[in-house]
Amino acid sequence: MKKFTIIFVSIILSSMALANLKGVEFIEPKPGAKYINLETTIIIKPEAKFMNLINPATFNIEVSGTKSGYHTGKIILSDDGTTIIFKPDKFFSLGEKVTVNFKIPTQQKSIYEFYTKEKEPPYRKYESFKKLMEEAERHQLYEAMFNFRDSLPSTYPQIVVEQFGPTAPGKLFVANFSYPGICDAYMSILPNSPNPFFYRYSPNNIYDFKVQKSNGKITYCDFVKHKFYMLDTNYVIIDSFYTGNGYTTDEHDLQILDNGHYLILAYDPQIVNMSEIYPGGDTAALVIGLIVQELDNNKNVVFQWRSWDYFSILDASNINFTASEIDYVHGNAVEKDIDGNLMISSRNMDEITKINRQNGNIIWRLGGKKNQFTFINDTLGFNRQHDIRRVYNGNITLYDNGNFHSPPFSRAVEYQINETAKTVTLVWEYRNNPRIYAFAMGNVQRLPNGNTLIG
Repeated sequence: MKKFTIIFVSIILSSMALANLKGVEFIEPKPGAKYINLETTIIIKPEAKFMNLINPATFNIEVSGTKSGYHTGKIILSDDGTTIIFKPDKFFSLGEKVTVNFKIPTQQKSIYEFYTKEKEPPYRKYESFKKLMEEAERHQLYEAMFNFRDSLPSTYPQIVVEQFGPTAPGKLFVANFSYPGICDAYMSILPNSPNPFFYRYSPNNIYDFKVQKSNGKITYCDFVKHKFYMLDTNYVIIDSFYTGNGYTTDEHDLQILDNGHYLILAYDPQIVNMSEIYPGGDTAALVIGLIVQELDNNKNVVFQWRSWDYFSILDASNINFTASEIDYVHGNAVEKDIDGNLMISSRNMDEITKINRQNGNIIWRLGGKKNQFTFINDTLGFNRQHDIRRVYNGNITLYDNGNFHSPPFSRAVEYQINETAKTVTLVWEYRNNPRIYAFAMGNVQRLPNGNTLIG
């Protein structure tokens, strides 16, 4: 009963804080938020009816920390014309309460508070990470481009092609992992042949090597440098993409939008006393949250969503809550939906979540412990899934890793979803015979001619 009372009071205080914000549709960090990074900016989206009253040059905001003191900073209006960003001139301090005081014209003054993280997780070493980044930038890490007429290096992975019928037009984009003594890491563009059209060696493993739907540009993530890079038609790096507010970029997904903004993910490790949440929990567990960001063309964070504000750690499925390290979300995909909102895939919650891109609120939850939908024509559901995508017919595809199917097996699935009736119907699936079980990663891509590419 005592624990229930504490949670109930927390919810009331949070609601009261939200109600005290006048003329605001979205704000980040949220009132009462904890575990906030020291490098955070403050994002304010006024209600649309007040935007023409706001002049960034005269917008007044006062920010102060109980340890770091008063913060001066820059007021930035995003290129979307609807988002105000306060960028402090100095970082906040560990374990402090930050008070934010501002006023939307014609409205009463708004005051709220958030709390910075108490301590840095043990493996997040700022200085060593910065040195690694600087070292990588100083050296040319990639070998020159080769075409299929050149002899392949001895460390290039062996590729076997079996073609059983007509394939969709186009080429495959593949990035393999390095395995010492067997092969190195390469980015490869492949025709229906083991001889690459293009390849490039990388000293680091490469993730998410693909063509962006919005602009046709090639992007990939360098695992060590924690950045995504964009290539031009000559395969020369022309831009880089990374998270803001002090978060380290996660390698799973980058989605560049039609307006040049981009969606990106970060993992957020925090020290949490799990004994207050779960019997027998570690008093100083390393718990890893998820951060979803949208950044504008000037790489300002204009939208941020944190799992700490919306998920419970106990929402995770098949997780040991007494462990010293708990990866309770493990986000692995972000997708702009057809209505402009966002969908995210949380592997360790077995859940697809739809998020309101205007205010950050959860619209619905599909799968996992908090599932709100009835599954039709599918008694299994999905678990440990990857690569949630909305396809051209309005359906949703994903790669169901199936770690907890009995026996474990993986499949590609397509669901027709009724967001009003809260039903999700399996309309197509592919299970390989003999059975394939990929315990991690994998993807499903619906091609323009109706074929489906499965990794």
